[in-house]
Amino acid sequence: MKQMKKSVCKIDGQIKGTGFLCLIPFPNVLHLLNVLITCNHVFNDINLGNTIKLVFDDGKEKTLELDKSRKVYTNEENDITIIELKEDEFDLKDIMRYIKINKYILFIIQKEKK
Repeated sequence: MKQMKKSVCKIDGQIKGTGFLCLIPFPNVLHLLNVLITCNHVFNDINLGNTIKLVFDDGKEKTLELDKSRKVYTNEENDITIIELKEDEFDLKDIMRYIKINKYILFIIQKEKK
């Protein structure tokens, strides 16, 4: 569970939320892609030029800028957004600390404010 806690972050933007970092097989199982996974409703509209501020449990912050070179998948119906993390945004130590390959299945559970 400690590894999972390290990969979870707060997303500080127009709407606040949570997300987690993980490795997914893309474009196949031989290649792993570093990604941020969160709920679609956290962003509503993802546009080029938007910035995303991530705050981790250890107090570190990272800012991501959405540009044409970044892979982004979003699905409003399933309420999921997956955003590629670039190698130069996280140094190797950060990636190894925040992203752990393990046997857990991780779900984002959020309660919407009405």
